[in-house]
Amino acid sequence: PPKPARTIVGCPKSTSGKPNNCVSTSNVKQIDTYMPPWTYDVSADEAFARLKGAIASDPSLTVTEVNEPDRYVRADARRTYDGQDEVEFLVRAEDGVVTFKSSEKSGDEEGGGGALSGISDFGANRNRVESLRKKAGVFG
Repeated sequence: PPKPARTIVGCPKSTSGKPNNCVSTSNVKQIDTYMPPWTYDVSADEAFARLKGAIASDPSLTVTEVNEPDRYVRADARRTYDGQDEVEFLVRAEDGVVTFKSSEKSGDEEGGGGALSGISDFGANRNRVESLRKKAGVFG
């Protein structure tokens, strides 16, 4: 059977009183964490190449996974303060859009028990995604 198409999952529902340091194209019903997908007029391969170039040129990002056939890329993002974020992008040839998610990574990698910081990122995830969109130069 053909393998299911890769998707980008949405942000978790925010827990009361804690900031939701996440933005995603999948959060249509949660306006505070939703960002619209990017569109592009070049080929999907060109769009993916431009996106990878924009990520590679950002010193705060470290690529952790690239899947060329799926046009999927994931990267860790250093924060200016404590903690780490993760970004993932999927360039979809079938409908000419890029879906993505940028979110705070839980602390379980460092033995932190999987807790999120509970500290607002002051829009860092939203700003990071927007800056990559502009840097790549082909996304509407």
